Amino acid sequence: MPDCRCRSTGDTISTLNKTFARQDLSLDGLGQLRQALDLFIERHSDPDDAPSSRVQEELRRICNDNLGTEPSKLEGFILALTVLEPYLRTTGDLQAWFELVVSTMIDAQGTKKTLIQQTQDFVLACTDYDKDGPDVQERAKSCQTFISKLVQELLKRTAALADGTVTTTLRSQNRAQQQLQAIALQVGRAHPKKLFLALEEPLIAPTSRFHALQFICAWLKQQQPHLDVIANTSVFDIMLKCLMNDRSTVMISVALQCLLMLLPHIPATVASQLPRLFLIYSRCLCWEKFSSSSSKAQKDLVTDDRIRAGSDDEADQLFSIDPDWKVVSSVPDAPEAPAPELLCYFTYLYGLYPLNFTSYIRKPRKYLKQIDFPGAEDFDLDQAVIRSRTEQFQSAHLLHPSFFNMTAEEELTDNRWLKAEPSEVVAECLGLYSGRQPAMASLPGPPPSGDLPALPSSPSLSKRPTPMSPDRLLSPASESIPASPSSASLAPSMTDSLPSKSSQPVSRDVIYLQRELLVMRNELNFERHLKQQHAAAIGQLKRERIKAVTVEAETATLINANRSLLRKLTEATKFNEKLQKETQSRKAHARQSEDQLNAKLRSLRSALADQEGLETSLKKAHDDIEVLRQLVVESESREVKAKEKSESQDAELKHMEGLRAELAMLKREAQSFEGRETDLKAEMDLLRRDLEMNRAMVTSHDQERERSKKAFQIKIADLESQLAAIGLNGDKSDEDATIRELEEARAKCASIQRAWIKANREVQELRIRYDDLLRAVGNRMSSGPGSSIPDDNDAYMWRGPPVGGTYKAPDGAHSQPIHMDGGSFPTNRPFRAEALDDRADSYGILSRSEGSSGAHGVVARESNMISGGTGILPGTARSYGAPGHEPSMFQLGSNGSGDHKMYR
Repeated sequence: MPDCRCRSTGDTISTLNKTFARQDLSLDGLGQLRQALDLFIERHSDPDDAPSSRVQEELRRICNDNLGTEPSKLEGFILALTVLEPYLRTTGDLQAWFELVVSTMIDAQGTKKTLIQQTQDFVLACTDYDKDGPDVQERAKSCQTFISKLVQELLKRTAALADGTVTTTLRSQNRAQQQLQAIALQVGRAHPKKLFLALEEPLIAPTSRFHALQFICAWLKQQQPHLDVIANTSVFDIMLKCLMNDRSTVMISVALQCLLMLLPHIPATVASQLPRLFLIYSRCLCWEKFSSSSSKAQKDLVTDDRIRAGSDDEADQLFSIDPDWKVVSSVPDAPEAPAPELLCYFTYLYGLYPLNFTSYIRKPRKYLKQIDFPGAEDFDLDQAVIRSRTEQFQSAHLLHPSFFNMTAEEELTDNRWLKAEPSEVVAECLGLYSGRQPAMASLPGPPPSGDLPALPSSPSLSKRPTPMSPDRLLSPASESIPASPSSASLAPSMTDSLPSKSSQPVSRDVIYLQRELLVMRNELNFERHLKQQHAAAIGQLKRERIKAVTVEAETATLINANRSLLRKLTEATKFNEKLQKETQSRKAHARQSEDQLNAKLRSLRSALADQEGLETSLKKAHDDIEVLRQLVVESESREVKAKEKSESQDAELKHMEGLRAELAMLKREAQSFEGRETDLKAEMDLLRRDLEMNRAMVTSHDQERERSKKAFQIKIADLESQLAAIGLNGDKSDEDATIRELEEARAKCASIQRAWIKANREVQELRIRYDDLLRAVGNRMSSGPGSSIPDDNDAYMWRGPPVGGTYKAPDGAHSQPIHMDGGSFPTNRPFRAEALDDRADSYGILSRSEGSSGAHGVVARESNMISGGTGILPGTARSYGAPGHEPSMFQLGSNGSGDHKMYR
């Protein structure tokens, strides 16, 4: 056995020689070889240490001389390469060993699983690197190189297998291709973006495009993570160009299947590519114009009228986005179908963007013009054909809810697909499919022409599977589908009857069936993809349901547990409270018992120790009792006094509250009294003015009486002179008339004298009343806040005429009597403003004569007195408005007794 403790280069070379010199390697030998190589790598892990190339040279010698085709030695050699990968990378020969393993050694591996797994570990070790390491850029570049080499080798073997170029047995070559494909799938799982970048060049090349699409289809079937990174590469754009330009039905079908498996992973990214996706749908829907088996009439049936008159070369350029694209017209030895299957493609487009898709179907050219798609006028889009052939797909689907929720513009900016899982997208899209299959007879495409080649008599080939019908794309019955094409169990059934030597020619029928098998594998991959998506969606729904049920059950359990715990807590609280009460009572009882016992003990000790002291204390206790009794008596007396004082204070408090209420009332009365005082002052001012007016009236009356007396004397003198002139023997009638006039004048004078006397009497009454008012006001002001003040502000307002006169009621009404309610103020006295207005209206410059017919005054003219005219006697005349005279008094009417009141 090799020594696993070697660390130097020589020890490592010796260990390699001893290991591979054996005829067969056991598992123990492989384990010891791994340990030895691990020690060597650990020693040369320092990047500053320049590694020696002797180990690599020894590996080349072993590979050329001692390796052979023994599976155990191959496994050990690949194991050595895997462990020495850091050493080989630093020496710069890792790429050569990688090419050797994937190109040569994989043909000699056979069916040993450990050897296959070891090869896969070596490839993964070559492509693996730390994204946070110091040499991340160099490692990423080498990883991209290794993946490109792996993809190129895989596509080369696939093309050789399809073309029938066999270097070994067909079974071995098929097995090696499948093993290499399985390794590439595992590498793609770890580096999806780099795998997409490695597939760009094979997809552009027309010779490897079909096989690259087949590999992508097989890779997408595995449900690889992070497939959305395809949006960061040009693979998706290349696939769209392929679908827009190529003319092979097989090529378009495989590319369409890849597109359908990619759409659930990038539903939000394809919003910018909707016009191209819709044009692909139109192109596949009208496939007769691109099929080589279609007749001229069939092509004209689906060609637009304005394009139909052009040349065929111009029609061939329709739907071409990239003029430099190398078009694949047909795949050699591949079965050509009438037209690509569009039902599932329609379901995805309708489920992802229904509003824009239906807008395109209704008016395709107008839709392309609205979004400013380049070359919208140049595409051959027969609106009637597209609409009529789409109706069969529309009838098999339900109405999309987005037709009621948003517009076509909102649909492009909606974020409903950003966080959706691929299984959710597939479930939502396929949920719109009603299950009714469209009429297959109306599908586009010519019927298949020509017969299939004759099958050989091999029993293994006569049992090939029936081609998948288009209606199985959405069928859930996928349990009867054979196993994955990546497994090695498919190849033996096809190659049992083939010759084992490469020199024998391979039958063309076998090549045809091999190519058809590849197409069926693509359909199988797509069917398995749908099954996995449905299984993922169902699993997610089950998990959500189980989670909801679990949460509900846990919630119910928690609620029940909470209730029981609350009940227990309540019981425990009650029990604890009970214990605390009992403990406290026991402690109190024990404390009391202890105090009593201590007191008894102290008393007994004191009694036993000193009897005299006990007597003294007893006497002192009696004295204290007396003192305490006195204190108690005093305290009781103080308590009684305090109670009496409290009762008296309560009474005083109630009295105080009453006084406070009375004080508040008196304050309100004082406020009202202040208003009354203001009114009384105004009344006093008014009375003073009335008194002054009366005094002025008396003075003017005296003056008037003197003037009247003088006038009467003058008149009497004149009359006497006239009588003297006339003589004693004058006319008796004139004398009598003069005598009557004199009598009337005397009567008038007597009447005036009575009026003057009455006016003096009224003046005296007014003075007395004024004095009474002054005394009443003084008494009320001196009575203080305890006097009762009426609340009515107008109670003491004078409501009658001004003092010293009466007002006549207007328009012949009677004068209002003055009511006195025991006070010095009339109760019906009008307001001051009304009294002043009435006085202003009643005063005039003319006198009202007693018994006059409404005249305001009569001017006493001298001629009337001489002529003896009726109405005004001599001695009663007053001059008004005459020059040198001022009006002094006027008459305000009768008081009912014939007397007159004179006012100024």
